[in-house]
Amino acid sequence: MTPLPKLPVGLLVACLSYAWLGNAMADDTSDCEPVNGVTPICGFDSPEDLEVMAGDRLIIVSEYGGLSGKYPGALSSYHTEHGHVVRLFPSPDAGIGTPGAQTSMWGDKNCPGPPSAAFDPHGIHHRADLNPERLLVVNHGGRESIEIFEVKLDDAGDNVSLTWRGCIVAAPGTWMNDVVGLPGGGLAASNMMPRDFTREQIFATEASKAESGYALEWHIDSGWRQIPDTGGALVNGIEASADGKILYINFYLSNKVAAVERETGKRLWTIELEGPDNSSWAPDGKLLVAAHRDTTLKTILECAETDIPYCPIAYQIMAVDPATGEHSLRYEGAGAPMAAATVGVQIGQTLYLGSFAGERMGRVELTP
Repeated sequence: MTPLPKLPVGLLVACLSYAWLGNAMADDTSDCEPVNGVTPICGFDSPEDLEVMAGDRLIIVSEYGGLSGKYPGALSSYHTEHGHVVRLFPSPDAGIGTPGAQTSMWGDKNCPGPPSAAFDPHGIHHRADLNPERLLVVNHGGRESIEIFEVKLDDAGDNVSLTWRGCIVAAPGTWMNDVVGLPGGGLAASNMMPRDFTREQIFATEASKAESGYALEWHIDSGWRQIPDTGGALVNGIEASADGKILYINFYLSNKVAAVERETGKRLWTIELEGPDNSSWAPDGKLLVAAHRDTTLKTILECAETDIPYCPIAYQIMAVDPATGEHSLRYEGAGAPMAAATVGVQIGQTLYLGSFAGERMGRVELTP
């Protein structure tokens, strides 16, 4: 998700009305108990993005601190069978790899060093196709960057550890949301809008649907490149085909999802979908797109700025055919016990949901 920057509750927030939130949650339970077919998984702080590890026992969770980078976040793991939650980074057990005789810095050779205590993860992507495996993380805290972690999964698939191995500082002026790896070690990312955009400009983009950002890619030998014809209003989630030739890009305020040829920017298909956020690949090969319904940036701000167990915004998880764009509803929800889903990842017939606000993930058993 791309909520507005988290700020201290001050004059601006005090002037906002929280009547909508109060009314929406008045009849809902805030207890961490199953309701309406959704089992909440509590103990997180804004679990905005999720990545499933090999073996399907572990999910890496990006606990999001907000766009401004003022509030730190974390990377954690959730065990789907035991229910254990483990802090991965920052953590006393997390490693910091340094260049030496046996290790080298990953990413940009000019990376200034490990992230600071302000580390604030947003979109994440697990690269199981590389050896060693790695996790790409959009970071807003201390610097705008892609942080790169080495991923180690134990033989049983019950424990995962992260070691920071390098970074790529963002292209000047960009404000990223999500990232996806490309064959050969490169990556593509979504640039939502200029880094110096004010709240007024963000609200103006919502009203006008004017182009505010684009997709871009990075390679070690060529650096950053804007991908042509990928402009849209608040570019959000991004995924790639296995060969890296096609990108699937979500345009949150444009209410569109598009399949784009990475080299040329040619759009292979475009579909209308309200508020598309993050995407993931389902076991059946479909692209699962989490989307928000019947909401506004003002409402999103209220959720992000309020200490609530969950944000009640209505959402859908849409299954999209990557070849044609044909799409159908896989799941939808609103209200208790967890809503405002920014991502859905599917393991077997179980759907796990993350959100940009609140203290919980969600688990849903799908009907085959």
